[in-house]
Amino acid sequence: MKASKLRDMTTDELQRQETQLMDQIFRLRFQIAASQAENPARIRLLRKDLARVKTVLRQMIGPARPEPARKTADRTAVAAAEATSKAQAPAAPKRKSKEDGRGAAEEPRKRAGRAAAGKSSRGAGATAKR
Repeated sequence: MKASKLRDMTTDELQRQETQLMDQIFRLRFQIAASQAENPARIRLLRKDLARVKTVLRQMIGPARPEPARKTADRTAVAAAEATSKAQAPAAPKRKSKEDGRGAAEEPRKRAGRAAAGKSSRGAGATAKR
């Protein structure tokens, strides 16, 4: 469907068209999964039509409500409040270091596996060619 035809429709008609297209896509997905669809490529056209309808509908409704512009005094008050809350926040706990009593048992283990054992992963008789 052409976007020019969509722009001539009312918002109610566009919303009805949107729900119809979503329903058609839903049904066609089931037909494709069951291998019963006559034209599986039709889903691509339906998705594009749905995107057109949603785009025109969004243009008619208008953009999302923008946030009202803050005055300079409001910005400085917000910045001061944020600075105060950061100053009052508790400090993060310190990480343990080796000097804090962490012994050898708590150190990370070495990797165990074929490479650590000195065995090749190529097989018993494989040799590297250079």
